[in-house]
Amino acid sequence: MKKKILLTASFLLLCSCSKIEEIPPYYESSTDIIDGIDNGESETEQVTEESTEETQSETETTVTTVPTEKITEISSEMTTAAVETTVPETTSRTTVTTSETTVFTLPSFTTVQTAPAVTVVTTPAPVVTTTAPQTIVNVPIELPSEVTTTEPIWEEKSFEVYKPLMASALLMDGEKLSGGDREIDTDKVGSDTITLTVTQDGEEKTVKRSIRIVDTVKPIIVEKGSNAEVTVGSRFDINNIVGYADNYDKAPKLTYTGTVDTSKPGSYPLELTVTDASGNSCVWDINVKVSEKKSAYSDEKPFYFSDLVSGYKNDNTMVGIDVSKWQGDIDFSAVKNAGCEFVYIRIAVDSGSGLTIDERFEEYYKNATKAGLKVGVYVYSRAKSTDDISRTVKTVTSTIGTRKIDLPIAFDWEDFTDFRKYRMSLYDLNKLYSEFDSQCSSYGYKTILYSTKDRLNGVWDIQSSSAWLSDYSANKNYSGSCKMWQCSQNGRIDGIMGAVDLNVMYK
Repeated sequence: MKKKILLTASFLLLCSCSKIEEIPPYYESSTDIIDGIDNGESETEQVTEESTEETQSETETTVTTVPTEKITEISSEMTTAAVETTVPETTSRTTVTTSETTVFTLPSFTTVQTAPAVTVVTTPAPVVTTTAPQTIVNVPIELPSEVTTTEPIWEEKSFEVYKPLMASALLMDGEKLSGGDREIDTDKVGSDTITLTVTQDGEEKTVKRSIRIVDTVKPIIVEKGSNAEVTVGSRFDINNIVGYADNYDKAPKLTYTGTVDTSKPGSYPLELTVTDASGNSCVWDINVKVSEKKSAYSDEKPFYFSDLVSGYKNDNTMVGIDVSKWQGDIDFSAVKNAGCEFVYIRIAVDSGSGLTIDERFEEYYKNATKAGLKVGVYVYSRAKSTDDISRTVKTVTSTIGTRKIDLPIAFDWEDFTDFRKYRMSLYDLNKLYSEFDSQCSSYGYKTILYSTKDRLNGVWDIQSSSAWLSDYSANKNYSGSCKMWQCSQNGRIDGIMGAVDLNVMYK
């Protein structure tokens, strides 16, 4: 019984191999066993031959035959190995074939058993080639020494028209001007290329800089038309009512919406727009009154000189008047005794047909100086070119001659309602005063500019020390400073019949 169990275990172990050829079944009777013995040799030989052929067809096949007399011992060892050993998945494929017939002797009868021979076929394990992942490393590339980085590129820059611009403003990092700084012309709107000589890293070279001059300043209203009035049946022309100007454009365009019906009295609102060549514009509203006849001039309340003295005279001021032929006969001694300290006399006027000397100038000058008053002169100008300025300065200085002038020569330009007719920009107008000041200075005279508050704020570009402010409000409604303030055009003073302009001068 033990042998049978042992044989059964051995058989089962052999069947667990990777490849098992067909094994003859156990014989159930002695007759079957005897028949098996008779045929065992031939079958064994046949199986052995087939096994041999198959073994030779495999690569590097090894055949092992287990001897019969060792079956018990081997079976026991194999059984133990089958329990304890785990074949890894990578083990070579094992083929078991029948190569020998073994006869077992049982205690009670003789049993012939064809036992399968154990044939171990060892096949080389397949070689697996694995490609490792590639790692890309960014390695900095060192440039040859002769390769240099690209120089910074100049991009066109914009600058405001007429604003000061120095060549040094066009330099790039590391550049220095050769020969010193210089001023760049910004008097014309548009693109331009400026050539500069610079040094960089010790090397002198010529560079070009592209610039664009632009105008971004809106036109301004120089005469608002606040008290616009026309009579019934007259022709309405907006240009006779308002004045406008631009810092660059000599001929800005005026348009308006609304209508004025001069066939009947009424008040007509208009919206006005002035646009310059660069597209800048300003807008404002006015009301035009249409009446049967123009309203009477509403005169301001008389301003007595004694009130001027009491209100504004102190250690830092002087009080005085300005006159022209329209004041008629003047008793300058009486003027002096009223507390007046100085007088400005009109020396010349441009009425539109050329510059003429005020017909009362010599008389006024003589009597004023005799009365002990300080004297200054002013010229009413309509100059529209530097040539006009040259003629004006020549006329004024030659008329003064050897006379002593105590105060700066005043320049009075105020034809702003008709400004469009002059075909000038505000820049041009300022250049006229600058030229006037320069030429007068060459004769040894200082100058001063007469204008209203709004025009000093928007039209003129001058130093405050050169301003003669015209403003008739009681508290000088002006945020800037000035050299002189004309505080009334309806003053009253002893020695003059009628109205006269009153002034305060700051020391």
